Parts: sequence; structure tokens; C-alpha cells
Amino acid sequence: MRMRVPLLLLAAAALAIPALGNGPVTLVRGEGGAQLVLDPTLGTSWQDVNIGRLAVRTPEGQERLSPDVTGGPTAKSRALAVKSMPSADCVLIIADVGPGFEKGRPDAWQRITHATKIVSCGGGDGGGNTKLSTEEIEKRRHAGSLLMAKTGSRVEIQPLVNPATLRPGADLPVRAYCDGAARPGVEVAAIAPDGSRRYARTDAVGAAVLRIETAGRWRVEVPCSARSDSVDAPAMVATLVVDVLGDEAWSNLEAER
Repeated sequence: MRMRVPLLLLAAAALAIPALGNGPVTLVRGEGGAQLVLDPTLGTSWQDVNIGRLAVRTPEGQERLSPDVTGGPTAKSRALAVKSMPSADCVLIIADVGPGFEKGRPDAWQRITHATKIVSCGGGDGGGNTKLSTEEIEKRRHAGSLLMAKTGSRVEIQPLVNPATLRPGADLPVRAYCDGAARPGVEVAAIAPDGSRRYARTDAVGAAVLRIETAGRWRVEVPCSARSDSVDAPAMVATLVVDVLGDEAWSNLEAER
């Protein structure tokens, strides 16, 4: 995918920062635009963390997101304003971060502790029952190859079905990767919108199947232990965040049948 110039700047929070329970990095949408909010357990601002990779994949290509941390009040915010978020298309946000003391190392991009992938689609984000138009449904259908492709992060959860078309009651098969290799025998957790957890263990090819029971924001997590050849390598966690819409949102799809 082609690279474009950075279009992401730090901004003072136009949205209220919520109490976080949605992973290391949370995408928040509102009238003031979209923001990536950093969990306070990782740092008090984006300036405090080592950013291994921060990017957004769109149907047009992959865009590197570059925070402006040159100083001033906006450099001290946990909320990062996304200036170029498509309103209707599905996108994949990639946020690989680690502790701030790793910044400046030649291999800083590898020295991460959290690798987050956020699936975001226009038309009813957040798991509500906002009715999708026929056009929005088609865009979600065609986003499968974009959202299912591997990103190349050190730790990663790859969805094996199109996450943009998940509905309550569906299964979500995933594959877990650690340092580029599929990881068998690890426990994968699916965190429901109410905070409850379901678990599955990956098989011989690193795959597991999770049941998505309700509408809302689901978070899938898998741990990755440090590499055996690197004593100081930290443990890592891969996270996949998906907003699942309720059945009412898909009523136009039912009308096609």
C-alpha cells in the first residue's frame, strides 16, 4: 500500500476523555471529530510513549500518522485528533506503542508492549442500531480484504472473516501471531461490551473461534511472551477492537432477500 504524508496532529481534547476500558488506544467519535485516546496506564500523553507505528489503512492506501510533539499544551494530551478520518468508509487504525524510555533506540519500532488494531466504519459506529443504508452495507462488504490483511506488527490478531459485517450471534475466527509467526496454544480473550470475558485457545495453526453474542464494542486480546533470544524483551499484548451493530442496523440487507 502506498504511503502518504502525515495528516495527524495533536489537538486539545474536543471530546471528553472517557473512563477507559476499551484497550490501550481507544477511537472516540463525536461532533468535534475523531480522536485516538491513550490509556492513562501507558502515559499521561502521547509524548510519554514510544510509538512503534501509528497508521490508518483506508481503501486508498496506508497513511502514516505522525503526532506533533514539539511542545506546548497540545503535546501533553492523551487525545490525538484524527484530521483525515473518512466519514463513510471502513478503515483500520494501527497503533503499536511501548514505554517512553525506549524512544530513540535504532530498533525503537520493535520495542512495543501493545499492538492495537481498531476497525472503524461509518454508519452506526459503536454497536448501536442506527440503520445502515444500502451503500453503507456494500462498503462494509467490500472492506473485507482491507480489514483482514496482516499488518506486520510484532504481535497481531488477524480476523479470518470480515469484521465489518459481524452480527450478534456470529462466530469470529482469528489467528494469533507473535514475532511474525502463528502462535499455537495461547489463550485468546474476547471482552464483551459489558466487560465479561470469553476464552478460547489457539490450535496448531494459531487459530481460535470466538462467539460474538451481543451488539456493541468487542475487544479481542492475546498475550505474547518475550522472545527467548532477548532477555530484556518485554511481554506484549495484541488487541483487536470491533464495533458490532445490532440486527436492526442490517434491516436493509434483509429487505434485499
